[in-house]
Amino acid sequence: MRPPALRTILAFWVSPLVAPILYTLVETFFAVSSGTPLLSVGEFVVQSAAVSIYILPVSYLGLLIFGLPSLVCLDMFGQLNLPWLVVVAAVEGAIVVFLYLSAFMDLFWADAFQDGSAALFLGTGAAIATGMAVAFWFISGHHRDVRREPANSAGKRA
Repeated sequence: MRPPALRTILAFWVSPLVAPILYTLVETFFAVSSGTPLLSVGEFVVQSAAVSIYILPVSYLGLLIFGLPSLVCLDMFGQLNLPWLVVVAAVEGAIVVFLYLSAFMDLFWADAFQDGSAALFLGTGAAIATGMAVAFWFISGHHRDVRREPANSAGKRA
């Protein structure tokens, strides 16, 4: 049984909303690991809201341009499950961040590959896209769509 189309549409609208929160979490993790004090809840909310101005349009476009075709392809080949969706989303998240930074920050890439900060940004994009994929998976109801053979047909031959 397939999940209702309304839940899938809702997942397309809601799952990119986790991107600013995930970005702020990743940035807070890296800041705390370098010795910066932990953000308060108010600072976290303000930073997430400020970052959402830039991240939400990129998240929605990435989901539309990369996520929708991937979802259709995974469904078409019968591999629409959470592990495959997470792997594909991580690769797509790194690609989206690479394209975004290449388009808007040409000077950034000249030094980014020399000091290793490019890997940090690509990893952040992969983490954000993975979180969006997990959110999409559970909001859409695909986790209830179990594609297994019945237990009594395991030993039968056709």
